[in-house]
Amino acid sequence: MRCAIGSLAVILLTSMLSVGIAAPSFAHEGIEAGALTVYKDTGFSGGWHSFTGSDGNLEDNKWNDGTGSVNDSISSLKNTSSHTVLLCTGAGYTGPFITVRPGQAVSEVVNDALREHISSIKFL
Repeated sequence: MRCAIGSLAVILLTSMLSVGIAAPSFAHEGIEAGALTVYKDTGFSGGWHSFTGSDGNLEDNKWNDGTGSVNDSISSLKNTSSHTVLLCTGAGYTGPFITVRPGQAVSEVVNDALREHISSIKFL
């Protein structure tokens, strides 16, 4: 009986390993995995832009839908990178900031001092 239970456990474990357990998916079509993706609107909607490294001035970054600059217009975000990221209100990584850990998603930036005021992004 003990051997049968042990064999069953090995079979179940082997089955789980071969199938694998899916990681949570934050990405949708066109979004780069391992990046910080920011969205124009709350709830991860509207235009989006993905970053894979620091950017001290967001003025030149455009939304994927062509609706304008990412600078001072971020309302939600997802961090699928392996880095903690700081989103700062001032260019050059200055001013108040949001800290976003790897795997974290923020469906609405609710702090009025930060929402739609982010001007630089620093990957740590």
